[in-house]
Amino acid sequence: MASTVPELLTTTHHYTESGLDNVYLKDWPAIKKEDDVLPLLHNPAVMERPILYTLIGQSEALNDAEIQYLRKHIGYHTRELADLLGVEQQDVCRWENGRAQIPKREDFHLRMLAFALAENTHRDELRAKMTHAREHYIITKERAPIYLQGGN
Repeated sequence: MASTVPELLTTTHHYTESGLDNVYLKDWPAIKKEDDVLPLLHNPAVMERPILYTLIGQSEALNDAEIQYLRKHIGYHTRELADLLGVEQQDVCRWENGRAQIPKREDFHLRMLAFALAENTHRDELRAKMTHAREHYIITKERAPIYLQGGN
């Protein structure tokens, strides 16, 4: 039986592999093989950066999945993040399980922590800067899709 050559195309792929339900790969390279369309996924570590920056910059409060995504991305356990934010471990668990809303101050500090670690800022330097951060995020309920544009 002769094998067919996969067709190269672009597609919009719902990127559930990120762990977030609102991430899409728009105009993304893919192959069509028989009845399946398979996106050509890059190294997940490279793909996380635009997701990370989108979450950091969004005006809405972080939701449970986004909090967990950021915590895992920066490599902290719940206890470590709680200690850094000056809260109890159970608070972080409640935020990640959707049983409590993250307060604006901790939301801001988590974003700044994620940003600084993405930019390779030393953790001790970051801890000092976080103590002087101010609240400024508006809380809304709606979640806009995050689109990552396909490369050439």
